[in-house]
Amino acid sequence: MSVNSNEKPQITVIVPVFNVELYLAKCLESIIDQTHKKLEIIVINDGSTDSSGEICDQYANLDSRIRVIHQSNAGISAVRNRGIDATTSKYVTFVDSDDFLNLDAIEILYDFLVESDAQISIGHIQKIDPDGILLASQKPPLIDKLKIYDNYEAVRAMYDHQYADSLSFVVVTAKLYDFRLFDNLRFRVGKLYDDEFVNYKLLLKANKIVYSTQTVYIYLIRNDSITRSSYSLQKLSRLEALEERMEILAKYQMKDLVRKTTYIYFRELSNHLTKFYTFFPNEIEIYNRLVQKHKNSGWSLLKSTPITIKSYVYVLAHLFFCNLFKFTRK
Repeated sequence: MSVNSNEKPQITVIVPVFNVELYLAKCLESIIDQTHKKLEIIVINDGSTDSSGEICDQYANLDSRIRVIHQSNAGISAVRNRGIDATTSKYVTFVDSDDFLNLDAIEILYDFLVESDAQISIGHIQKIDPDGILLASQKPPLIDKLKIYDNYEAVRAMYDHQYADSLSFVVVTAKLYDFRLFDNLRFRVGKLYDDEFVNYKLLLKANKIVYSTQTVYIYLIRNDSITRSSYSLQKLSRLEALEERMEILAKYQMKDLVRKTTYIYFRELSNHLTKFYTFFPNEIEIYNRLVQKHKNSGWSLLKSTPITIKSYVYVLAHLFFCNLFKFTRK
């Protein structure tokens, strides 16, 4: 049952913008043309040095629902926070400015949210490459068209890799949130992977989450994006996000997810240790801290139960080789 369009409330769409002149028009047009028309579109130009700011203003002149904010560069977390602070709607959604929405995306998310009496509505994310080719690995998962989760079940879905769509439970895009969930919660400013600091906390705050296998969001895989760019110290942010998640999940007594997060954390540390010394040979103190964290998390996993033979061998091998690598660097 679709909700009568005359009774639908205003929804805020927050769009962070930074140097995306090649993609911005398609993104904004996909929002303007949504079948759900009652929108507050907050577009924040984060100090772009290309023509993105001008494009924002052009579209604001074409559509009165668009409100453009120009600011000095502060990063996507600060931009999203500013959008949240400027929101006047009961519901909010996020769209990255190099991605775009299917034209009925917001209507689908809203209708399922209301029909299920949920606080978060999640849709399927479809990845495409720069040529617009759909990535086959991101086909919708083979589950019912609609699935209802409580907060614990939704957090568990972040780890459920039998579905291609576990990504949809990790990031803040492809969702419609009850705005009240953002009370006393904001993105961590200055951190990469800011979704990973926030979204699981929103899932935990919600009483009910609805997930639909319908594709609502098109995610462009760009080789020049910040998270896919060359190695930098900023990429250590994900370790911090995982450390915080382990601590919070432990408070919720979700021991199996703490263990799974520890394994993800260990793999992430292993990945960093294979690169860190090459890129930052003089950052000895940081490197030694990473080695110690790698050792501690690895031994914690080896002592945990249950652990598969494959995981046990992986952890043991990486502990050995990282220790050997450290020895050869002395």
